[in-house]
Amino acid sequence: MMARQSDNTRSIRARLMNNLYWGVLGGIAVIAVLAIGGLVLMANERLRQDASVLARVLGERSRAALVFADHEAARRLLDTARLNEAIERVCLYDAQGRLFAAFRALDGTSSCTQRLTSTSDMKRLRSWDLLHLQVQAPIRDDGVLLGHVVVQANRDAMYRTVANFLALFLILVVLVSFITLRRARQRLEGVLIPLHQLHDSATEMARNPLSERRARRLSDDEVGELVEAFNHMLDAIADKHRSLEQSEIRFRTLATSSPVGLCEWSPDGRAVYANPRWMQMTGLLSDALTRTHFEHNIHNEDRAEYVRAVSSAMASPGVHVVEYRYHNPFSIQDIHLLEYMAPMLDEGGRVRSIISSLVDVSAQKEAQQELEHMAFHDALTGLSNRRFFCEHLTLVLAEARHKEMIGAVCLLDLDEFKKINDTLGHGIGDALLQEVAKRICAALYEHDVVSRMGGDEFLLLLTDLEAEEQAGDIAARVMEVVSRPSRIGDYEINITCSIGVALFPRDGLDSERLIKNADLALYEAKRRGRNQAHFYSARLDARVRRNMQIEQRLRKALAEDGLSLHIQPILDTHRQDVCWAEVLLRWNDPELGNVSPAELVPVAESMGAIVDIGRWVMRRICRDLQEHRQKLEAVGIRGVSINLSPRQFYSRGLVQEIREDILDHGVEPERLGFEITESLVMQDLGLAVEIMREIRDLGCRLYMDDFGTGYSSLASLKAFPIDTLKIDRSFIMEIPGSRRDADIATAIVAMAHNLGLSVVAEGVETSAQQDFLIDHGCEYLQGFLICRPAPIIDVIRVLQGPTEHAGQGR
Repeated sequence: MMARQSDNTRSIRARLMNNLYWGVLGGIAVIAVLAIGGLVLMANERLRQDASVLARVLGERSRAALVFADHEAARRLLDTARLNEAIERVCLYDAQGRLFAAFRALDGTSSCTQRLTSTSDMKRLRSWDLLHLQVQAPIRDDGVLLGHVVVQANRDAMYRTVANFLALFLILVVLVSFITLRRARQRLEGVLIPLHQLHDSATEMARNPLSERRARRLSDDEVGELVEAFNHMLDAIADKHRSLEQSEIRFRTLATSSPVGLCEWSPDGRAVYANPRWMQMTGLLSDALTRTHFEHNIHNEDRAEYVRAVSSAMASPGVHVVEYRYHNPFSIQDIHLLEYMAPMLDEGGRVRSIISSLVDVSAQKEAQQELEHMAFHDALTGLSNRRFFCEHLTLVLAEARHKEMIGAVCLLDLDEFKKINDTLGHGIGDALLQEVAKRICAALYEHDVVSRMGGDEFLLLLTDLEAEEQAGDIAARVMEVVSRPSRIGDYEINITCSIGVALFPRDGLDSERLIKNADLALYEAKRRGRNQAHFYSARLDARVRRNMQIEQRLRKALAEDGLSLHIQPILDTHRQDVCWAEVLLRWNDPELGNVSPAELVPVAESMGAIVDIGRWVMRRICRDLQEHRQKLEAVGIRGVSINLSPRQFYSRGLVQEIREDILDHGVEPERLGFEITESLVMQDLGLAVEIMREIRDLGCRLYMDDFGTGYSSLASLKAFPIDTLKIDRSFIMEIPGSRRDADIATAIVAMAHNLGLSVVAEGVETSAQQDFLIDHGCEYLQGFLICRPAPIIDVIRVLQGPTEHAGQGR
């Protein structure tokens, strides 16, 4: 092999040298031809110029001889041409073209013609051949043609000069070519040495891919760069070969320890290779294994699908996936296998083998089934969840569209369930939810569906009702079983529920709409006192739309400062003059008109704006108190009381905000009072008392508003740091005609006095009510009889009018 390589190398060098030699010789030949041609042209042109000059000179000097017909003088004159060795002959013709005189060199071979008459003769005289050159010139005297002179020159001397130059040129070219070729041969050998090294390195790399042998870079030219690039290529090949070896080791290691079964099948269905995991999962050995043996253990229902997947993998490239049940001969239960197949193709695009990876997905299948169950069921109660309920309801409603079916969607919510979680713990609450779920299921028919909505809410789907009223009977039955005492651990718990009912098709045939309608009905049931069922109606829907309009317009009003404040004076019955006022929020919307606080406040609370509104009221009334301070004091109003909503009362930073508003506007704390309700305080009794004390510490007054409508005890009332009780107007409206209301009002006044509290009676609209309350010791009265609510400036204007006592109204 080395000899063949050497021959190949020499043949390359020989071809390169031959190409170089022929290239140099060709260049020399071209140069020689160009040089000789140029030299000949130059010499010929010079000879022609010399002959032309001689012809003109001889013609000028021969005019006298022609005029006087002096042949002898003409011959002597022509003999002077012998001084130029290139002149072979000179012929002088008269005007008629007759030969007048002639000169011929001693070695001349031709003589002059006797007559020169035709045009062709003239042209011939002007022509020339390779050996001779002829020049003809006319002889004139004052424009009269006297004759012609013809000079013929020989080119032998010119050719001798060219030959001498060519000899010298060839000697010089040969010398330069020799030096050039020798230098080129040396340079070529210098170039070929790295190539030899490249050849040897490539040969060694072919024998041993990990060889460290490399060609040396001997120059910084293109060959040097080629050597550098070739060495980099060899390094890359070596690195890639090492990577392939490492990859092969890794593959073998992974295949041996892989949790995935790997198998290679030949096109005729024989197992070429199988890793240990594949044999473990299938219970088969790869030796002499065929696909027929493997397919025999696949479940009968899945075998056809597996065969189709194999055929697809044989017919088309890409990954083909098939899942099937498989019986391992060494196992009792079938397992679920997921197989990925991909064909390996040869250079011609034909299938060389099928690579198969096998995964045991039995655990995943069980987990998937568990997840599917969890996705549609509640983990705590085992009931279906909202997702299942909605999908099932959609199917039922689709059936109801084609049949005359009456059904109902009920939304059940446990009353005061949060208290059970807060007092007894979430464990007891969860156990109670499980018990309630069992009771609800027991109270319904088998075809009915119960789902847990979340928290303490349940969805009930009642189908195949004989009449709409039947939904009410079922709801009543559910409420009855839920309200039965439940024994949970050491506790006997009594709980009730509220239910909202939406009927279909009467209230809609859309699942989300029906659930929403049932939710509205549930809200109404809660609003009416809980522990009852309520049916959805268009009136409820209208109320919701109204609330949505209010919410939309309220956002605009808050952004554009569209709210306003009114005050309603309070009468001091001892002084028979106003002394205080309650601040009332008013909203007159351009589209909705006057929106009452009964509508405004719930919407503001639901949209989370009630705290911001409360802050606005506080800042605005402080500003107004300072702005109208003198006028208010002039009419007797020493201060105002502001209603606090539950969210505002329990919001963080309430006391600090009150303190900042007092300081910012320069309002004395004793000119401000705050009204809170019994229900507000009882939400968190301990925290409420702490907040009230902080407000009292600021120097502000506290009023217990709507007293008698809540559920505070005398003991808790005694602990409240309040100044005044306000009797709710519901106890004032019917007195003195209603003995019951009169007794309640009297009792509240007496109790308040015993506790050292003053009393304000709200809703006083008649003189009889006023007289009764004054007679029973009520210190302060508030109502239309005293003064209607109005903006501060209007109230001041009313109170500044003719003074009339409360009995006559203001």
